[in-house]
Amino acid sequence: MRRVWKVLEGQRRQFVLLVGAIALVGGLEAAVHPLLLKLIFDEAVLRASYGRFVALGLSYLGFGVVVNGAQYVLSLARKRFENATIERLEVDLSERALDLDTRELVGNGAASYLGRIHQDAIEGLLPGIDLVIQVTRQAVMAVVFVGVLIWLSWLATVLLLILVPPLLLFSHRVARRLAANTDTEREAEAQYLRSLTALIEAHGALRGMRRLRSLAVEANRRVLARYLDVNYRNQRLVVKQQTASDLTMNVSDTVSMIACGYLVLAGRLTFGGFLAFVNSFWRGVSAVLFLIGAIPELGRNGAVLDRIAALRDRPAPRPYHRASPTIDVEGLVLSYGSATTGPFDMVVHPGEHVVVRGVNGTGKTSLIRSIAGHLEPTHGRVARPEAVAVLSAPVHLPQLPVAELAPDPTVRAAFRLTGLEGALPEHLSSGQKQALALASLLSQPADAYVLDEPFANLDDEATRRACRQVLARCADTTLVVVLHGMHDMDSLFDRTQWLVPGSLAATIGS
Repeated sequence: MRRVWKVLEGQRRQFVLLVGAIALVGGLEAAVHPLLLKLIFDEAVLRASYGRFVALGLSYLGFGVVVNGAQYVLSLARKRFENATIERLEVDLSERALDLDTRELVGNGAASYLGRIHQDAIEGLLPGIDLVIQVTRQAVMAVVFVGVLIWLSWLATVLLLILVPPLLLFSHRVARRLAANTDTEREAEAQYLRSLTALIEAHGALRGMRRLRSLAVEANRRVLARYLDVNYRNQRLVVKQQTASDLTMNVSDTVSMIACGYLVLAGRLTFGGFLAFVNSFWRGVSAVLFLIGAIPELGRNGAVLDRIAALRDRPAPRPYHRASPTIDVEGLVLSYGSATTGPFDMVVHPGEHVVVRGVNGTGKTSLIRSIAGHLEPTHGRVARPEAVAVLSAPVHLPQLPVAELAPDPTVRAAFRLTGLEGALPEHLSSGQKQALALASLLSQPADAYVLDEPFANLDDEATRRACRQVLARCADTTLVVVLHGMHDMDSLFDRTQWLVPGSLAATIGS
């Protein structure tokens, strides 16, 4: 419950009011229902008053209608609260994920954060809210039922005290084991989603190179099997606890029937009291067993909420670069696990246009990401202007209309996107997506533009046209472009630098 309370920061007042209203309705129903039941049948049997019996029966019906109406209204209010909570949480988590250092995002895989942002919210917070509501409601009802039972017979209290503690201890042990296994299960599921996504995305390659198909499917099956194995172990713990609860319920039913029968035969309980006793005892035990059964779920749910909190409560990233009108990279070393690139040194003066080249694997993209501000150096320093617009490869655009991604109509026209204003990136060709990415970048004012393979997926004519637009619109602005091939374009820039670990040597100066 503490974890749910922590995640609901900013919406706690609404949550308390909602839980209080639901618990109040449940408590009233728990108190009035058995007492009305006793009164109805005692009036019918002891006083033989059919009129009073009918009047009380209609009162019983009316009370049920009022309770059902209240539950309907509260259910809608709860759904509105849950939707608003999920919307707010997922927006917050999305913002935190976008602030992640590239190294962490790539290392854990996008699927891991998809799971944390949406699946953990849906499968963690919503069940957590439900558990808090149900536990509070059932706790209030259990207390009321016990009060009714004590009023009817002290024997019920003794029976509950005998049955509850052993099951409570067992459930607590199950809860601790479930909490320990849940994070492992969620990560295993995220890894499977990552594997499955990669499998489907490789559709073209697997159709074109059929020898790889069985290998890829088998590798994906092994990842799935690991996830299902963890899921099975957790489910086995839940089933053990549920079986113990069912056995306790069976024993409770038997004991309550024997006790009630004895009290009626001994003349210590009326027929109406017998019905109220059985009703309250059964529902009271059900409430207690629900509370006990919720202990493992609270532990499991808490582990998921911890994952949400770990992402949401991350401190905002601190800029690692120094503000400067010049792009100045000094002794830059970047590490990904055991792989390391660098050290690199580079200086790009204000208004200078520079092409950066290098063989595959030398760290061109990593250098761009570090200048962009989302790949923190392992060693070294980066200085850059505050406003830097970056286009990283490969291009992934958000699903916004063309008109929103590239709001400047003159830029859209320059990249031949006129007439596509309402289209989404997923409906464009690869060349149109690349043109849209460039148009979107150039629609953003900046002190420096840094582009990684900006002309990929463009034909020769489109490449020349795009290059002219980039150079024209960045005429008085710092421009750094990473290119692979297309050496005839180097003469259009002020100079070309080759990326070599240890230095960046100028090879061409215009």
